[in-house]
Amino acid sequence: MIQFPANKKSDSYADLTCTEEHQKTIYEIITTMDEYGKLSLLFKKGHLESLGALIKEVHPLKFLSTIVTNPRLRSCLNGIFDDYFKRNGFMDGIGPSLSR
Repeated sequence: MIQFPANKKSDSYADLTCTEEHQKTIYEIITTMDEYGKLSLLFKKGHLESLGALIKEVHPLKFLSTIVTNPRLRSCLNGIFDDYFKRNGFMDGIGPSLSR
């Protein structure tokens, strides 16, 4: 059973923030993951992790919403999920925040 702290105010989805800068960062992360092969992504891992740190405060549902509401990113997501290694990398990045 999930328990929330008694003093914590519950935010509605509309109250969650995802700024234009966050959206640009998400765009760069997703398009990079789609466009580059596995070996190239290994060399870009540090850069992608630093981009991920910039959007750490973005709620995972806002992150996913940014992707699925943008036709280009939605297409990229299909490409990411078609590749086992990219899919696992994506899920490794978003999984912990979804679990929280």
